[in-house]
Amino acid sequence: MARRPLLLAAAVLAPPAVAAALSGLRDQVHSANAALVLVLVVVAVAAGGSRLAGTVAALSGTVWFDFFLTEPFLTFTINQREDVETAVLLTATGVLVTELALWGRRQQAGASRREGYLTGVLGAAALVAEGAAEPPVVLDFVARQITEVLGVDRCEYVAGPPTHRPPARPGRQRQPRRHAHRRRPLRAPDQRRARAAGHPGRRTARPLRHHRQLAHGVGHPRAAAGRGHPGRPGGVGAVRSGAHAVGPAGYHRLVAPTAPTAVALLAAAALSLTAAPATAAPVEASDGRPRDARITVPGAGVHDLRVVAYRGRTDDAPGTRIQDRGIAASPHGPHGGTGPGGIGNYQVTAHRTSHGGIFRRTPTLDKGDEVYVDAGPWRYVYRIVKTRWVSFRSARSLREQRAPVPGHPGRVPRRGYLTLSTCATPEDHAAGNFWHDRFGNPEHRIDKIGVLVDRVERP
Repeated sequence: MARRPLLLAAAVLAPPAVAAALSGLRDQVHSANAALVLVLVVVAVAAGGSRLAGTVAALSGTVWFDFFLTEPFLTFTINQREDVETAVLLTATGVLVTELALWGRRQQAGASRREGYLTGVLGAAALVAEGAAEPPVVLDFVARQITEVLGVDRCEYVAGPPTHRPPARPGRQRQPRRHAHRRRPLRAPDQRRARAAGHPGRRTARPLRHHRQLAHGVGHPRAAAGRGHPGRPGGVGAVRSGAHAVGPAGYHRLVAPTAPTAVALLAAAALSLTAAPATAAPVEASDGRPRDARITVPGAGVHDLRVVAYRGRTDDAPGTRIQDRGIAASPHGPHGGTGPGGIGNYQVTAHRTSHGGIFRRTPTLDKGDEVYVDAGPWRYVYRIVKTRWVSFRSARSLREQRAPVPGHPGRVPRRGYLTLSTCATPEDHAAGNFWHDRFGNPEHRIDKIGVLVDRVERP
């Protein structure tokens, strides 16, 4: 710990400095109050997270309290009983405060780890659910998450089944009954494997400093766990009551419902999620050329609505004039989107509360609802996957809306996306927000994001 020398120096030097300063106020400050001031010094040192520094500060505070603030002064002798009690309480309080500070830091670190595990699982799930990346990108993301959580040098995906079967379980292995009196610990493997049920591949990770035992559920695929202690039954790496992670690839039985479980959940759930896009057939997209189209949204009561392509950006002056005609607008160009069925973000905007209100029911679309875009001889089928709110008063929010991958500026698109955008006038007015731009658009818009899932001949 880089800060430990500084904390130890503070533990040794701060109490005598404070006690010496208080010695000049002996007539105004009672010795018990001076002891409380020294307790504050101990608390400040203990907050650094070093048990040794906190204990040294408590002992140093007691010694210098005796030297400067108890009779006879400037000697390491105490004559009065109440001063002895105060000195003992000062030491005990300092040690107790140190332990409480360390406990608080451990709780904070544990909460941060659990949040990190959950963030990794949700991040992998979001990549799959939103269709924001191809399988290699998802696999690379999962590898980075496992590397960070397990603290290994490198984690990589290797196609195909593992070359050898890992040991049956970490910790001590029970021998057959006739040799029940002979036991020996298993050696830690050089590499760990984490794979999902039915997933045609494995991940290998090289240890950084410590071996990580494999946490197994009996009869189920393995998933990487936290630090194990070979030869210690019941340790962090030992098999205990199981937890479960369910993904499209199958069912996983994991172990130790503590921090190792979170690591195993991250590895198993994320790897399971990658199995879904890995087997999905790619959808043939269009060339992305901007052109007029027709859009049908059964869930919003929109049928064969004309969509006019124009060069610009969402809800600018040309786009607003198109929408004022009671039809939809689709911007393209450097600040717009792609064409129907193209790789990137196909953006469609229309009014909700004026000029026919053709998108009045668009905000009610649910995940899984389909949208059909007819252009040329093809019908492009999009499926709604999420809802986004956009603020016209936030440059960042507008960049996220207009990004080739909605919500992720700078990310390279690898599939077709759809953004159906309309105003949030009723919601803004209900909240007391009556701001609008020079075209009459309210601050917020509600975007429904879809992904391209199919291309069929136009009916």
